[in-house]
Amino acid sequence: MTIRRRGEALPAVLTITGPMRSGTSRVARIAHQLGISMGTQMRLPPPGTALDPEYEDQPLADALATFALRGVLDEALLEGYRRVRQEEAKGSRWGFKSPLLLLCWSAWIRSVAQGSSEPPVVILCTREAPSCRESLVRASRSETELRALLGIQARILQALAEREGAGDLRIPFGMSPREIAAQIAHRMEIPDPDLDLAILGVRAE
Repeated sequence: MTIRRRGEALPAVLTITGPMRSGTSRVARIAHQLGISMGTQMRLPPPGTALDPEYEDQPLADALATFALRGVLDEALLEGYRRVRQEEAKGSRWGFKSPLLLLCWSAWIRSVAQGSSEPPVVILCTREAPSCRESLVRASRSETELRALLGIQARILQALAEREGAGDLRIPFGMSPREIAAQIAHRMEIPDPDLDLAILGVRAE
């Protein structure tokens, strides 16, 4: 862990987003295994399943889910979350992952920009829309849940289209774990990254 004195540069904040079922959890896992703190209260899979954690910090993930359904977001919540995470990180690298960040993009970027002397590092995971939809259908537990998720996904895809040409790092579904790790390490300026450790247990798509 690197602790910086007051006035020293803070590392860029990593933001991982993209459509639901586009591989954001996989990319966040690799970032986590590279030593980037992706949260302290990780969202866990349902009991009795063999799924990996989603690598989303539960408090903000819940707030974003409520926002996606109701359309009301308290920007003070984002700022409060950023302050807590920055304090927990104590000058080391940290980030957050959620497809829903695209729905409140301007507010999120304004907040994290205050937590670093460097511009945020943005990773956009990409996958063909029909494949994302098929995966959502398989993962949904009911028709009601599926309708709600598809409605949210349509808004995410619209927000993603508006970021064309923004210069974000785009990670296509199917990129090898090692290449993902190398890309993240380069953008986050991680010296001598252990790529073997970063991809440990990560399945190729």
